[in-house]
Amino acid sequence: MNSTTTGHHPFCPELCAKVDIGGGVIAAADDTFLVYSVTPSPGIKSICPTSRSQLQSAAAAVAETLDIWHDVEQMRTITLRPLLLMPRGADDESEDGRTQRRLPWFFINAASRERFAVVGKHGPVETLMAVLRRPWCVLELCQTELETLRGLRCFAQLVSEALDVDNAYQGAVRLLAHEIWIRECRLGLRWAEEPVLQMQKVSEALEAASQVSYNGAWLRAIYTCAFRLNIAFSELGGMMRQNAGYLSSFEDDCLPEAFVEYIGKIEQEKEPKETQSANLYTRS
Repeated sequence: MNSTTTGHHPFCPELCAKVDIGGGVIAAADDTFLVYSVTPSPGIKSICPTSRSQLQSAAAAVAETLDIWHDVEQMRTITLRPLLLMPRGADDESEDGRTQRRLPWFFINAASRERFAVVGKHGPVETLMAVLRRPWCVLELCQTELETLRGLRCFAQLVSEALDVDNAYQGAVRLLAHEIWIRECRLGLRWAEEPVLQMQKVSEALEAASQVSYNGAWLRAIYTCAFRLNIAFSELGGMMRQNAGYLSSFEDDCLPEAFVEYIGKIEQEKEPKETQSANLYTRS
């Protein structure tokens, strides 16, 4: 697989997109997974000065735990490498190889990474605004540390309030809230209580985005499965990698029900029989 070096070209989301073959992109030097969006953000010019100041502070807080790359001059020497659409060794010309390409490998590959950076332009605020409008970018960011997730949720909530006509950020708020809730339950920081968000609200916030999104059927399958079974998105990515061969046989018209059923069986097999009826998470 050939690598691409930025050389004298500016480092920007469009360059990531040019390198990306569908499995995501990393910075080759340290294996950092790059989260980017070529869809422009609404911009900050229409945001009132008070809200703009709050967003700048929130973005600075996020930057303490998550790299935000937007400076062209600093990024010119970065070498980008595309990630594969399927595990190494799979026969790309076989039927299995072709069907596995339909899986959201950018999300699956993100789940196996430890280092992340957000790539954009025009500064930290607009860089975060761009990626948080895209549900797939948010799901990739759900693989980051808990402190980072809390900062991203705070930022998304502030943007949602500042741009109340843009419902896209409510989708980010709800996805991040779910991931945070599950993680905190796992750590014993939050006990059996009502989920932070309800399935209906999530569907309303994400339905429009999933209709126009690349691989929209899998997007709906993933968030539906996570909410119904109370599973973290960061866990689902790993489960999808381990079961990619079988999941690739799912057709769009059978999603998300088939996915929810399959993952539910895996979860039941993981639980000790004596604790299945007393699980911390309420299945709904």
